[in-house]
Amino acid sequence: MQYNSKLAYQLSMDELIPALNSNLDAGLSVQSAAERLKAEGQNVLPEAPTDSLWWVFLRQFKNPLIYILLCAATIIFVIGLSLDAFIIGGILFFNAIIGTIQEGRTQNILASLKKFVMSDSVVLRDGKHVVVQDKDLVMGDIIILQEGSKVPADARLISANNLVVNESILTGESAGVLKDAEKLSGTVPVADQKNMIFKGTFVISGFGKAIVTATGIDTEVGSIQKTLKEIHPEMPIQKDLEQLSRWILIFVLIFCVVLFFIGLFTGKPFRELLVMLTALFICVIPEGLPVVLTLVLVSGAYRMARK
Repeated sequence: MQYNSKLAYQLSMDELIPALNSNLDAGLSVQSAAERLKAEGQNVLPEAPTDSLWWVFLRQFKNPLIYILLCAATIIFVIGLSLDAFIIGGILFFNAIIGTIQEGRTQNILASLKKFVMSDSVVLRDGKHVVVQDKDLVMGDIIILQEGSKVPADARLISANNLVVNESILTGESAGVLKDAEKLSGTVPVADQKNMIFKGTFVISGFGKAIVTATGIDTEVGSIQKTLKEIHPEMPIQKDLEQLSRWILIFVLIFCVVLFFIGLFTGKPFRELLVMLTALFICVIPEGLPVVLTLVLVSGAYRMARK
């Protein structure tokens, strides 16, 4: 029979132990665990690659307000006021540098925060209870569960003594789920798999012993992450900023067009009108808003890290 981690709840211990080549009383040997870790990889969820500083720098210009100012600088440069155009460009360049430095700082802060979420598990290896980092768990490991512990991987329960688990991370249900080790038959959804525990959930009360059936990206929470990779959510503050930029642009354009025609009817020179309206255009645009927003968000992340 070919082993399928998603159907581990349908197997009895007599079927599951041989399928995972483990031992119910002694667990895995240290050597076997090391070989499996090398073959399977660590029990961690893959992280999205961090952007390079060059890309972070270019991203600072990805803002409607910045687009407007770049257009204004181009217009001024074309009509011969190159110094003013370079001043505007210098301000945007300075803002981009500040934003890049602060985003880089934020990446370092978030990387340091990850050190605080590392956890260990009690595992049965060579017949002894040893403490192993969660990232070093492999399929076939027998783990010991107790009140307050975080479930390090998907596992099939071997025994459970009043074991209650919070599975809200998977099901959205805040109430604890009472677990047991009885074999289930037929297709059962994750929320009803009473003999399984899942990575990322928490033990509220009770004790238990379980055998690891899936690690890393192969876990249920790993499957959720695969789905989330295909979704590109947008923060509410980004939507608000885009909406604000859109209204500013509409207001300024209408205002400038009205003034332009008024100027033409009153006999103002075209070049003078263009310079005046472009200057007005630039004055109304809050070019410092994007970098201020970045500074505020970085400040929040820094305070969280300190706490």
